[in-house]
Amino acid sequence: MFVLNCDVCDARKVKEEALSGYEKIIINADTILVNDHAREVLSCLPLICNANGTLEPEGDVNLISHNGSYEINGSTAMPENTVLCINGSLTIRPGAKEALSSLYSVSVNGSVLCPVSLSAYLSRFHVNGSTECYPDDCIVLDAEFTPDAWFAPRARQERHYFVASRLRLTESGLDVSALAQKKVRFITPSALVPEGKPADAVLLFDETVKLTVDDALLDASPDGVSIRNCGLLRIHNSVSAERILELISTDCCGCILCSPQQKGAVELVSRNAGFIGNRKEEARENGGDGFPGLLKQLIGTKVTNADLYVL
Repeated sequence: MFVLNCDVCDARKVKEEALSGYEKIIINADTILVNDHAREVLSCLPLICNANGTLEPEGDVNLISHNGSYEINGSTAMPENTVLCINGSLTIRPGAKEALSSLYSVSVNGSVLCPVSLSAYLSRFHVNGSTECYPDDCIVLDAEFTPDAWFAPRARQERHYFVASRLRLTESGLDVSALAQKKVRFITPSALVPEGKPADAVLLFDETVKLTVDDALLDASPDGVSIRNCGLLRIHNSVSAERILELISTDCCGCILCSPQQKGAVELVSRNAGFIGNRKEEARENGGDGFPGLLKQLIGTKVTNADLYVL
C-alpha cells in the first residue's frame, strides 16, 4: 500500500507502471493537479483520493507551498499562473493587486485576512478556515490582541485598528480614556472589557462589537491542538468526547484509533482521515488482532509526507 500525505499533489505526469505494484493507493492532499492523461491513468489504479480541491490548469504552472504565516503585499513578486498553497494564516495588504492577479488558484488551510478593495480576488481562493475582509484604512493587529500600557501613548490620532477575533482591554496599566480622547477606533467582532471601564471603552467601537464584561470570560484562554499529515494517531481513552470537540482538529491523518464513545466526536473534527475507529474490533476487521494486527497490516506500506509531491 502507498499512502501519500501532502499539500499539493501534481499528478499530470503520472505513470501507471510506477504505481501499478501497489494493492491500494491513498492520496490525502489539499490540492491535486490533473489533466486528461492523469484522469485516465488514475482511473486504472486502486486509488482513494481525499483532496480539498482539484485543478486542471492549462500549460505550465508555478507551484508555491508554504507552512506557517504568509503575507502578500505591494512588494510581493509572484510569477504568472501560480498555484499557492498555505498551511497557516494568510494576510493580504492593500496594494497587493498585481501579485493577486498572477495567482491561478490559492488553497489556504487556515485563516485569510483581505482588504475590502481586493475582496474580488477571493473567488480564486479555497479556504479551510475563516475569511475576514477589513477596511483598507485600518492597521491590522493580531487576531487576539491585548494592548499594553504603552499602546495608548503610541496610538495614532483618529486611527482605525482591525482585530479579527477579539480585543482584550485587560491590562491594568492601559489608559482606555486616553484612547477615547484620541478618537481611536477598533474594528473587531468581540471585546473583553474589565468591569468598571465599559463607559470609556464603548467609545472605541461601533455598534456591531460584542462587549463580554465578565471575569469568567476574562480569565478564559482556550487552547486547541491541530494534528496534520499524521500516519497513525491514537487518542487515549481518558479524553472525553466534549474535549475532543472543543480542543482537537485533525487533517489528512491516515489512521485515527479511538474508542466507540469517542468516534462520533473524532469524525466531526477530522478531515480526510483514512480510518477512524475502535482499537480492537474495528482494527481486527481491517486485517489483524487489535493494534498488533494493525501494525502487521502497515508492514510493507510506503508512507510519504511532503509539501509538494509530483507523481
